[in-house]
Amino acid sequence: MYLEFDVSVSLISILTIGVSLFTALASVVSSKLVLKFGTFKILSVSLLMMALTVLGFGLSGNFLLLAVLSIPLGFCAGTLDSALNSYLAIRYKAVFLNLLHGFYGLGAILSPMLVSMAITQKNNWREGYFLVFYILAGVWIILMLSMPVWKKAERTQNVNNETEEVAVSISFAE
Repeated sequence: MYLEFDVSVSLISILTIGVSLFTALASVVSSKLVLKFGTFKILSVSLLMMALTVLGFGLSGNFLLLAVLSIPLGFCAGTLDSALNSYLAIRYKAVFLNLLHGFYGLGAILSPMLVSMAITQKNNWREGYFLVFYILAGVWIILMLSMPVWKKAERTQNVNNETEEVAVSISFAE
């Protein structure tokens, strides 16, 4: 990547910093977004934007665009993470949150291997981003197909809005 864009390898850390900073910022403001739009909308928009941002990384023609794309990538990742963690923590037993984190760990282990395989087969760093795009797009499609389940859960929720607002605010403040 740094060779193609003719930048110092140390400049690539700007991408990591951008993603990390905006992930942290998103985790701070996501409770307000969830309260305003609802968890399902936040998850679906964040996941779709993450997929499109990763596709943008793969299609990018210069380093500056990568730096700009690191902002929505980090923000969407942080929003998605906070919203999903809070949703599970408020509504379900701890085992489900543990499973979510276990699968996150599995993804963190497998992702570099899959991306490395994609890059190695085509000898192109962009292939890794395209693979991640396909995976995120697939997860987004599954999320969209699960919309009736989310709507049913929303209708049968026993939690009133006031209690939920307090629970969401507390969960994001910690």
